[in-house]
Amino acid sequence: MLHDANEIPWDSLKYFVAVATAGSLRRAATALGLSAATLSRHVQSLEEGFGCLLFHRRSNGFEMTDRGREVLDRCLGIDAMVRTLMSSVASQNRAEVRISTLPCIGKFAVLPLLAEFLESHPDTRVDIAWDGEEPDDFCWDLAIRASRPGQGRFRSEEHTSELQSHSFISYAVFC
Repeated sequence: MLHDANEIPWDSLKYFVAVATAGSLRRAATALGLSAATLSRHVQSLEEGFGCLLFHRRSNGFEMTDRGREVLDRCLGIDAMVRTLMSSVASQNRAEVRISTLPCIGKFAVLPLLAEFLESHPDTRVDIAWDGEEPDDFCWDLAIRASRPGQGRFRSEEHTSELQSHSFISYAVFC
């Protein structure tokens, strides 16, 4: 019997789920690229560890017991939690670029370059605000505007001095 977390037979649980969802040992073995005998040993080992039958062996395949259905439901729940965890951790490792722009500039200058950028940086998430409003704070990595420096929000020396804290400021004219 399983009494200790160090004894958790992860492979056997994975193989049990494969057999249960495939409905037969042969189909599960084919899908996993393993022999039916290997899968059968894993299922038997799991049943011995749990101290109960998970399947009734029939001439036409395996039929899950009530306990087998309970184990399957729990395994599928664990699978969903692990997938959520992996997705969450992966998304925390992603870079994020926040862009604020006007719709007309975004459509003709940003979007044509975005697909190429994302192809070369697949782990980067790009958030775009299309409203063209001057940002109330500096939460954007890139703000593309249709006004020259000294106009718009940064028209006074007081506001222009805020730009000094940014790592890169540029002004370009697109024709």
